[in-house]
Amino acid sequence: MLSNRTTSILFSLLLSVALAGNGIAQNVDQAALALKKRGEVFRKPAGVNTTDEQVEVGSWFSDFDSVRTEAASFLAILFTDDKSILKMKENTRLTIQGNTTPSQKIRQIRINRGSIKTKISPQIDGKYEIISPVSVASVKGTEFWVTVDPSGTDTFIGLEGTVEILNIESGQTMLLSAGMTITSSWTGTMNINPTDPATIPSDPDTEQQQQQGGQQQGGDSPQDDQSTPTDQAPAQQSPTQTPSQSEPQSGGGSKLPGGIGMSASVGAAVLDGQVYNQISLRPDIPIGPFAIGLDLNFYFDADGNLREEDWDEPLDAIDKIFYLRYNNPEDPFYIRAGGLLGVTMGQGLIMDNYSNTIEYPQVRRVGVFGHKEFGKFRLQGLVANLRELSNPGLMGIRGTYNVIGKLKIGATAIYDGDQFAGLPDRDGDHVPDAVDDFPDNADWSVDTDGDGIADMVDPDRDGNGYTDNTQDPRIPNNDLDGPLNLKNALSLKDTSNSSAIYGADIEYPVFSNDLIAITAYGEFAKIQEFGSGFALPGVRATIGPVFLKLEFRQYTKEFLGNYYDRTYDIERVNLTWDDSSNSVNIETREDLLLKPVTEPLSGVFGGAAIDLLDMFTLSASYSRMKSTGDDTLTFESLYGDLSINPVFIPKVNKASLFYQQTNNLNSVFDFEKTSSTLFGYLIGYEIAPSVTLQIRSQQTYVDRNGDGDVEDEGETIKLTSIETVFTF
Repeated sequence: MLSNRTTSILFSLLLSVALAGNGIAQNVDQAALALKKRGEVFRKPAGVNTTDEQVEVGSWFSDFDSVRTEAASFLAILFTDDKSILKMKENTRLTIQGNTTPSQKIRQIRINRGSIKTKISPQIDGKYEIISPVSVASVKGTEFWVTVDPSGTDTFIGLEGTVEILNIESGQTMLLSAGMTITSSWTGTMNINPTDPATIPSDPDTEQQQQQGGQQQGGDSPQDDQSTPTDQAPAQQSPTQTPSQSEPQSGGGSKLPGGIGMSASVGAAVLDGQVYNQISLRPDIPIGPFAIGLDLNFYFDADGNLREEDWDEPLDAIDKIFYLRYNNPEDPFYIRAGGLLGVTMGQGLIMDNYSNTIEYPQVRRVGVFGHKEFGKFRLQGLVANLRELSNPGLMGIRGTYNVIGKLKIGATAIYDGDQFAGLPDRDGDHVPDAVDDFPDNADWSVDTDGDGIADMVDPDRDGNGYTDNTQDPRIPNNDLDGPLNLKNALSLKDTSNSSAIYGADIEYPVFSNDLIAITAYGEFAKIQEFGSGFALPGVRATIGPVFLKLEFRQYTKEFLGNYYDRTYDIERVNLTWDDSSNSVNIETREDLLLKPVTEPLSGVFGGAAIDLLDMFTLSASYSRMKSTGDDTLTFESLYGDLSINPVFIPKVNKASLFYQQTNNLNSVFDFEKTSSTLFGYLIGYEIAPSVTLQIRSQQTYVDRNGDGDVEDEGETIKLTSIETVFTF
């Protein structure tokens, strides 16, 4: 092994040779050296009027240089100050940028498309940032893959160490560790799953070794080598400058056989107002392009009895599927079943940030979402809950087409065939559990006097001490005034209430370079049997780590945008009690949101996401729609999400806070409780390596008695869990 001193001498010699070969002195800091190369690789020096230059082994790269690899090419870059290495696969575009402050050195790699493998040396006084139009990865000493798809999805695969990934659209952050994969979408959605070994890109060094040997490892058939030979820099022999040839190509993934990942947790959870002890297992099983994750939860009451309603029917098996997927979101064909998070179809006027997990774990929904590309045409589909296929429940379809150049048009249709299906009915008697006095007995549903005896077999239904419904012919009814104020049974048999929204949109990327991307768009939507609205013009822009979005909106009466959103399943349908008739009223989301919109509305919708000094990330959106005829009629919506960088807090590996209030008639900045209010937090404290104490809380509200507020007993819905999570 060469000493550090010998290494320094070799690099000094290389620098001299490179400068002599170029014939000019460099006027800017030389940041990196081309260590290995295959095929056609080009460098565009910093400046506005520069031209592309062919990259050769030994070529130097300066800050703000752009680099691209063509088909069947790759490039290995060595950063000379810290010996970090970056490998570019074919068809990759990136820019190298340095930013030194008095407190630390930051090197930014801005990648527009393609795949890179980074091996970052531990930094004492600095860090690396891998920045795409969608995401930011903050790195201090680690190894991972990054793939940036032009469609707007980034994939991060952890090999060693830990990486913080930020989604610029939503401001959400996740920690990437060895053996895990994070996908980050332009819609703001992030997902993390154990790495499927089949999805790890092949390392260019290994590819070259296989080609030179004439045969792939593992005894696969030989492949023709149609690319040019890999050139190697003279300094390649130094182990301090290049990866070992025995460097593993897997993700350093699961410690279990076959790439299987596993996490387990023990703790407490509050379900339906009752505290349970919880044991959870989450195995993740990759099978080629397929992967399945199970969510096995066992809840025990204070007496040690298992909560049987989670295991007492065959359909419960569906709820144990956390996810089942084929391929990855960046692939031409992709499908996922299970929990769906942050689904947006179109530009967001119809469906924006929908999630079918909002009531998890009390209500488990297994949905399906995916897409298929046919040349210039792309088709998306959504089913929110497989249990509601027969109704059908919430589902959607969207198609987009690249008309000419970058101009894209799209059409979206969302349909909920039975909003009433949002009312749980355990015994299947068509009487919602909330008003079923016997929710586990399909034969009975009403008990007016609350004595535990169903009205249909209760001799004294109103509980006044006199018989009014004798079950024995030998005993006469002696209630002279008859039964008083009997409950009216609510049956939804052979009834349903559907909703549908359809629309069209258009978008065009106005400007794009390594730092800035600006897209203009517009969208129209129509709610069946109600009003319509449009967002035009709309502009979204990415400026470095900052994301901005602004829309001007116009609505007719009985229309509100972002209809299918994060709280849709909570507000889809609710029951309110009418004391005057001693009966129950059904209120759908249409009744709650659209009926109050009695005048046309106009206003703005805006959103932003930013990384503040790399200490925490913040994303927020706000809309204000005001009546054009009634100055007192105004609807406001607010969404905020704060994630703290755990690096700055010892032992804390997760910390986030979110708040949402939509379509409020009063100012959202009064932070009043409404049926559309949703807030919560997540904190993870590292007890020991791979052991985290996790506290999760979420709170929503329901107006059960129809009095216009959510201040009464039983109208606050709290979901709380405290668990110790073990990662294997």
